[in-house]
Amino acid sequence: TILSGQTALTIAAATLGGVYGGKNVWITAREEPSNTCYIRSAVWSTNDLVVTVNTDPGASNLDFNYMIEVA
Repeated sequence: TILSGQTALTIAAATLGGVYGGKNVWITAREEPSNTCYIRSAVWSTNDLVVTVNTDPGASNLDFNYMIEVA
C-alpha cells in the first residue's frame, strides 16, 4: 500500500522471497483511489522493487497487486 503523503514504496528484496533482479513485473491497482492517483512506474533498485505513483494518493491510499516473472 502506498500511503497518504507518499508517492513511492520500496518493497525490499527479502519481502519478494528472493525473486528479483531484472525479471518482468506487472503492477495493477487493487481499487480506484479517490483522486487522480495512478501507478507511474515499477523499477528495480538493486534487488528491491520501487513502485511510484504520479501524486499523493490521499486518504484512500493506493493498494496494488504485483506479479513477478520468474522464468
